Amino acid sequence: MDSFEIFDDFLNKEELEILMKYVNSVQWGYNTTSGNKINFIKKYNSELFITTFFGVHDITDTFFTEYLKNKINTIVNNRTNNKYNIKINRLYMHTQIYGQDGLYHTDDLGKDKITFCIYLNEINNRKIENSNGEFFLKLPEKDEIICIDTFYNRGIIFKSEYFHRGMAYNKKYSTKRICITWKLELIDKII
Repeated sequence: MDSFEIFDDFLNKEELEILMKYVNSVQWGYNTTSGNKINFIKKYNSELFITTFFGVHDITDTFFTEYLKNKINTIVNNRTNNKYNIKINRLYMHTQIYGQDGLYHTDDLGKDKITFCIYLNEINNRKIENSNGEFFLKLPEKDEIICIDTFYNRGIIFKSEYFHRGMAYNKKYSTKRICITWKLELIDKII
């Protein structure tokens, strides 16, 4: 798999309707942080710079754990020379509002680990240019940081070992930046 790939209009209309119905019906908790909170506290001996978001953890709905996982699996297999099954290590969603910028972090250091995110922002794609809310991804092989707009229904897949961070919208936009994240592992190479 390449370093990262972007998929605009990842979900069709029916898939989006199912997904948004779920997003709008679940109970959100104020309990999500950017990166590994325990390691951050150990390293800096402080919680001062940790931003907390609203989130939903341990999503078990089969639309996410089977249907969308299989859609992501198809993408992975279409873009690699090998065919894999993927395993979900973690699946959750979070939302950010003004002032809730994420910290740079990795999701996992294993070489067979990938992360897939889909954005479900309440902001019009034409207005996103002035809204901030970007996703930053550090590409170590090129020693550069890329900035990706988080358009509505945009999927991004990248190696979990890459440092990355998500930014909130600026104060002109009171809308939420919603991200659903699958932390995945490539397993069971299919021959």
